[in-house]
Amino acid sequence: MNAEKVFEQVWREFIRRLEALRNQKPKMTYEQLGEMCGVSKVTTKRWLEGAGGEKTSFPDMLRYMQAVGMNIRAVIPQSQSEKEAVLESRLSEIQKELAVCKDALKQAEKERDAYKSRWEGHLETVRAQSGNHPSGPFAHGQKPLGEKAD
Repeated sequence: MNAEKVFEQVWREFIRRLEALRNQKPKMTYEQLGEMCGVSKVTTKRWLEGAGGEKTSFPDMLRYMQAVGMNIRAVIPQSQSEKEAVLESRLSEIQKELAVCKDALKQAEKERDAYKSRWEGHLETVRAQSGNHPSGPFAHGQKPLGEKAD
């Protein structure tokens, strides 16, 4: 990709960032955006309307991007090996997070089983103390809601 195309792509990303800042809640004014970038509100408005910017120097664009919290490395196209390295790193992070989640799930299942066992033990004790009679809303011949009595 030639330098001109890279510049165009980076500039589009910068404008998207300005648009996002302009449309967030609370909405930023052209003046606030201009102050961030060190330009006038008129310049900011022109940029967002698609006018101007094509003669911006690369050092100025880097300064503008930094002012709005953008990282140039995240915008400039990378080689295939760089992309793969980033993806492999992210995959590794996700796999570590997944392992932590799986461990937490196993622990939660153990706790659930322990509580279930305890609850069943208490239930058996209560049944034994009550003479082993069934309990619950239907124990004495009551019909579930919606069913007619005989």
